[in-house]
Amino acid sequence: MQFFAVFDGHGGHGCSEFLRDNLHNLIAQSTYFPHNLERAMQDGCETAERMFMQQNLDIVRDKSGSCAIICLLCDQDVYIANVGDSRAITS
Repeated sequence: MQFFAVFDGHGGHGCSEFLRDNLHNLIAQSTYFPHNLERAMQDGCETAERMFMQQNLDIVRDKSGSCAIICLLCDQDVYIANVGDSRAITS
């Protein structure tokens, strides 16, 4: 299996860097991985959002956000997730 992603940060680079460092692991740690990759990708994104927001509850350290294009390649299947206004086009 291969993981590829592009993170388009908004308002800074903190969120994009957090996703770069953590999202692939959060997807792989999902209870849905590897038997339901679509749900694992969704679960990983939701977990990443909660974690990034949690670190800003007491003191706002980072006001950035990020769009994302996420791609998982598994055998002959391609799974793509678009988060925000970023989009992937296959050809």
